[in-house]
Amino acid sequence: MKNFHLGFLAAAFLLFTSCAKDLTVTYQMESANTGKVVLKPSTSTDRTMVTINDQLVVDGKFAKSVTILNVPNGDHVIHYTADNSFYKTPLKAEFPIKMENGKSMTKLVEVPPYSTGYWVLTTGALILPWMFFLVPSNP
Repeated sequence: MKNFHLGFLAAAFLLFTSCAKDLTVTYQMESANTGKVVLKPSTSTDRTMVTINDQLVVDGKFAKSVTILNVPNGDHVIHYTADNSFYKTPLKAEFPIKMENGKSMTKLVEVPPYSTGYWVLTTGALILPWMFFLVPSNP
């Protein structure tokens, strides 16, 4: 029975671990007269979508950062969104940029804080497994 409890705690721990990635995508195959854009959210974002000039470059990934290579020179608009209902407000960031040859630019994405519902659910999920240890079992 004790092995079951330990297994349950291990499964709960794995449920709350992060698997976010540093994503690298290529906007176009032509590399002449291009630059690089790095989008760095303040925390990892789930179901991340990124567009440049309404062209989808990232679709539904768990992102720690997004690097976009071969962005051509000129004016562009980047949209960064994350579909997470636990945020207090929706994450919808827009960045107008002007790319110059060989330039590398970084944009910081401010991620909204989690809502009260998220903290109630997370706290409940962390406390519930310990109830198995605290409740005495019948002999």
